[in-house]
Amino acid sequence: MPGVLAGLSAGRLLSRQKLFYWLGATIVLVILLIHLGSQPGGASPLENAAVIHSRSFHSISENPLSAPHDILSFVLSKVGAHLFWTRLSSVIWYLVWVAAFFSLARSMFGNVIGLVGAVIWAATPLFLIAGRQSSAEIMLAAPILIMAIHSRLGRPSSETSLALPSLIVFSALTLYIPGMVWWLAGAAIVGRKKLGEAFQSVPAPKLYISFIAGVVLAAPLVLAIALDWQLIKPLALVPGHWQSIVGELKNIGWMGSAWFVKTPFHSPLIIDRLPLFNIVQAALLVFGAYALFKAARNKAWALVAAMAFASVAAGLNDNISLLLLGFPAAGLFIATGLRYLYVEWRGVFPRNPAAKYLAIVLIALIGAVQMLFGIRYALVAWPDSVATRDTYVIK
Repeated sequence: MPGVLAGLSAGRLLSRQKLFYWLGATIVLVILLIHLGSQPGGASPLENAAVIHSRSFHSISENPLSAPHDILSFVLSKVGAHLFWTRLSSVIWYLVWVAAFFSLARSMFGNVIGLVGAVIWAATPLFLIAGRQSSAEIMLAAPILIMAIHSRLGRPSSETSLALPSLIVFSALTLYIPGMVWWLAGAAIVGRKKLGEAFQSVPAPKLYISFIAGVVLAAPLVLAIALDWQLIKPLALVPGHWQSIVGELKNIGWMGSAWFVKTPFHSPLIIDRLPLFNIVQAALLVFGAYALFKAARNKAWALVAAMAFASVAAGLNDNISLLLLGFPAAGLFIATGLRYLYVEWRGVFPRNPAAKYLAIVLIALIGAVQMLFGIRYALVAWPDSVATRDTYVIK
């Protein structure tokens, strides 16, 4: 009887957790959909170009960069031509990336830190605004999906046998996103040991099927490049023009400062030249980097390399949005910082349950404040800024 009661209690707790997660996902969805087609009420030049491009399946096949986003936009355009429908594709991909980040952070740090870390990451203004655009900037955060799937390798064989084929398929899908070919090459080098072990444990038929699926998914991209070699430049983030070495290094340095200090120039997805992260996020990132370098130096260097790659790509191409390629790595540093502060707090009060719950409340408050800041920035301040009104014009 006690065992049955314990089982019922555990089942109720699990059900409450799932209900809580679904409630959180619903709140995020509502926030994303509020005034989606009217804030801003006009479309930027990038949005107009993206909408025109995604209206024709033929134009997508000729230039398939960010095709997963554009194909979804193509389908949604059949429902309606209003800005709400053209921006909904980015909303959907935004939710996919947030779910992937939460899954990864929860597996690393537990439910509380995983959830709050995901909230702080999702509420970052640049990311939140990119998730409400008709254009495909949101796709640059795709590395988080590969990282989340890769984290499943090395677990029980049942998970690995599903994770590796999924990794192959989704890696092929992300090849359509600018810069991901370099990111995937670097990730394969960093994670080669775990990948090798996974290949040995997964049944051959599953591997064959996943490889065939990956080839089929990547084939349209290869065909488009064969017909137009110029597509390699934007796909591989090759700059349209090169400055002097000193000039390029200055641009890269400025993009590095864009994480915490200020951006080198104004971008349509930010206010003035504000940095990507506010002071709270920057502090958590520093704490997280310190903790991760102490506990897992190789992983820390891999995350630093991902942020550095994004900074170099953004600097060479004069495109602040390309910093989103390193955004998942920065988010993991932030979540690590939360975990570090929680552990340090528990070390001071190891046997005091009140201190434990106080720590959880404080962490939740940090997440709530960051969420409110991101919402006010993205849904109030940014649409009302002069630069945004000048860029997003009603036609």
